[in-house]
Parts: sequence; C-alpha cells; structure tokens
Amino acid sequence: MPILKRYMGLLIVLCWPAQGQAQTRARVLENGFVLSENAIHFSPEAYGAYHQNWAVTQDPRGVIYVANRDGVLEYDGVEWRLIRTATTVRSLAADARGGIYVGLQGDFGYLKPDSLGVLQYVSLLSEVDPSARDFKDVWGTHAAADGIYFQTGPYVFRWNGKQMTRWGKTGKSGFHTSFVVRGRFFVREAGVGLKEVVDGNLQLVKGGEDFANTRIYMMVPYDAKRILIATQERGFFLYNGISFSSFYTQVGQFFRENQLYHGAALPGRMFAMATLGSGVIIMDARGRLVQVLDQPGDLPDGVVNFVYPDAEGGLWMALNNSGIMRIDAPSKVTQFDSRLGLNGAIYDVVRHRDTLYVTTQGSTGLYRLIPGNPLRENGRRHPGFMPVAGVPRSWTMVSADSVLFVATDEGVYRVSGRKGVSIETKARASTYVLLKSEAHPALIYVGRRDGLELLRYTGGGWRLK
Repeated sequence: MPILKRYMGLLIVLCWPAQGQAQTRARVLENGFVLSENAIHFSPEAYGAYHQNWAVTQDPRGVIYVANRDGVLEYDGVEWRLIRTATTVRSLAADARGGIYVGLQGDFGYLKPDSLGVLQYVSLLSEVDPSARDFKDVWGTHAAADGIYFQTGPYVFRWNGKQMTRWGKTGKSGFHTSFVVRGRFFVREAGVGLKEVVDGNLQLVKGGEDFANTRIYMMVPYDAKRILIATQERGFFLYNGISFSSFYTQVGQFFRENQLYHGAALPGRMFAMATLGSGVIIMDARGRLVQVLDQPGDLPDGVVNFVYPDAEGGLWMALNNSGIMRIDAPSKVTQFDSRLGLNGAIYDVVRHRDTLYVTTQGSTGLYRLIPGNPLRENGRRHPGFMPVAGVPRSWTMVSADSVLFVATDEGVYRVSGRKGVSIETKARASTYVLLKSEAHPALIYVGRRDGLELLRYTGGGWRLK
C-alpha cells in the first residue's frame, strides 16, 4: 500500500467569488457543513432556561445577553446566568457605555447592578403615562444617537435617561418593525409606511408610503451612504436618504417563498438573514448567495428568530425551539463527510471540467460533488457527493484536458459521463499513482504495484505504453 495522507472527511476552503465572476457561479453552493469546532450549540439544559429565545446583544466588555421567556440570559464566555423577569423578554440593546436595555411583554427597562454588583432588571414603566401602558410586546429595543427606543404595537417610546417621549400610531394596525442605522431610528407602521424620527418628530421618510403594505425585516448599512432594506414581499431595496431603488439579489425569490424574519450586517460586506423554518441565509454585497446554515447539519433548529454578529467574528442565533447557536460565519472552511454522502478514507481531490471529484478507500472508489441550489424550487439545500458507477477502490487522479484518469486497484480508469470505464487492454496490477509530466504535457506516469508505465497522448488519443 502506498504511503499517502488519508482523511476521513473532506475539508473545503471557500473562496468568495471575485467581483468579476459571473453571478451564475455563485448560485450553486459547494460548501459543506460547518466544522464542529467552529460551532457551539447552547441547549436549554446548558443555560438553564426556556428553549425559545428572541434576541441577542453584546456589551463593550464582550458579555453576551439573550432574550428568553424566563428573563435575560447573561454569558461571560464561561458560565450562563439568568436574570429573571416577570414576563417574556422580546428585545435587547446595548449602548456604547455598556448599558443593557430590555423590552418585555407589557414592560421595558434596563439592567442595573445591585449592591453586590449583580445585574438586576429595573422597569421604566413608571416613566410612562398610565394612559399609554396598554401595550403588549416590545418587539424592538434600540440604542440610537438621541436615546433608547422601545417599539411596541401602538406606541414608540424614547428614553434619554431623564425624560420619556412617546409617539402613537396613526393607522389602525400599528408599528410593525423598527431599526437603528448609523444612529438614526426608523420604524415601519403597517398601512402607513416607513417613518423616521427627525428633530423630535416621527414622520414618513420621502417615499416611505411605498412600504405601507410591504413588510420590512432588515435595515442595515450597505456602504458609506446607503442602507440595505430587505422585505418579505418585494425583495431588496437600497435607500440613499432621498429615494429607494430596487436591488436585485439571487435570494429575493427565496424569501418570497420562505419567511424572512430578521437580518444583520456582517464584516466583509456580508449579510445574514434569519428565516422561520429555513435557517440562516448569508448573502454578499452583490446579492449573491454565499452560505446556507440549516438543519440538520449546521443548526438544530431551522426556525431562527434573531441573528447577531459579535465583536469576535461569530454569528449568534436565537433559536425558536432549541436554544442558542454561535457559528463562525460565513465559514471559510466547511466539511463533507458521510452526512453528505462521502464515505471512506479520502486519498485525492481533483476539479475536472468544473466538477469536484474525490477518491476514497471505501466500497465506492470515486465520488463527484453535486452542488446545492437552495434557490431553485425543490433544489438541494446542501451539496452532496454521489458515487461514480463502475470505479473500484481508487487512489490518485489526473485531469488531462477533457479526460479524467483514475488510478484504481484494477488499473487505470477514465471517467465518461457519470460512470468509469477501464482503459486497460489486459489484466493489470493495482495502480496507485498518476502523475502528469510538467515537461511533456502529453505524458502521464503510471505507478503500478509492479512497476512504472507511461500513458501517452497521440493523435488517436491516450494510450498506455
């Protein structure tokens, strides 16, 4: 047996498409599952609270806070602690000074150290006029340049540390979602449109009425001036502060068929978007699909309520049914193993005519990678390896122009379509190594168990000598 490095799984290093590459190449995914060492799942048993979580934030010290039905979860990187609240926590925000603000069902406030330095919840409800305490969920909590905003269905509140300001809904349905981008507070009022607080007034932005009946789930910085907006019904828009323009992406149709729920900007001009049932989609600044994080390979739960990038480069996910997840995303290294159809010790990896081939020492000798395409109806959510029929236990490969040669236990095979065909004219000993000559491209060295032969290209094709 030749001395070759073996792998029980295949690691794929992902290189994001260059700006000049065709967009169609980005539509097919070749990334496998996230490496286990780059992903941490915190189960309800691990953090000691309810399985459903709603939001995540981080303070300047690096401490993580998670909104949970039982209260606010605090994680210092080693241990979890539960700060209990009377009702379910729906939203969280951290300001630059380290203040943590909390939106609950029927209440909102902040965390404050007690006499022992332990954080406890303090309500701000006493600062709200009794006539305006009839709200239910505080779905948005945001730290903006002019104060802390708490968004409910009928009201938007702003607390500046001394005074509470309130704006009421003007339509029948109320406020739907809210966002802070570069210190500015935006809120969508259902049936009315997109609004912004300007000089103390909550007013429609120019053209904001266009979103009266369009649900917005993400507003994040796109570049130095523009804001990227993601909607459920109409795809994506860019807002320059004056007007809105449609922004074509590969994932727009996907979100019309899969419920978008939240989104966040990632380093490197990437964007992560949470769905209610299809995991998390990562898109680049050109609107191209980069990665899909979904169950069962990457996430224990496909229903993701919130995504949050931490200061260390990780992506936190508040899961609806299975706790909390943190993944290094987008993942530049992913793994293929038996979960994606690849079995046996791996000996060689070659890309031939835009298809990735892998030789293994399992019962199936040669595999080819079938890219995933979650954007296509009934398409594969993840890529996977399929056996190439007719190829015995395999070793190395050589891609020679339009031909892929494979060294096997039964001699040299060539790949023709989806099956392998022997090129041997008589029984041959096991072939372990194929090596294309750098000096003579029309020559391939064939290393057998019992000697060395040549595979030479002539006018009539490749011939063993």
